[in-house]
Amino acid sequence: MNTYIANNQHDRLVTALAAIEPSLISGKIERDQVVEILMAHEIWPESVKDDSVELVSDAA
Repeated sequence: MNTYIANNQHDRLVTALAAIEPSLISGKIERDQVVEILMAHEIWPESVKDDSVELVSDAA
């Protein structure tokens, strides 16, 4: 499945991902570092949308 985002958002995202420094502990780029970049660019997994619906339902 293809997902399309605005060109400027794509450019910022690619730049941010390319700038990730490997962890000082593992020497690798860690999953949480990538997730943090995605969240900063408001890119979320579909499962988050389901969670927010449940939170609204629970509050009612």
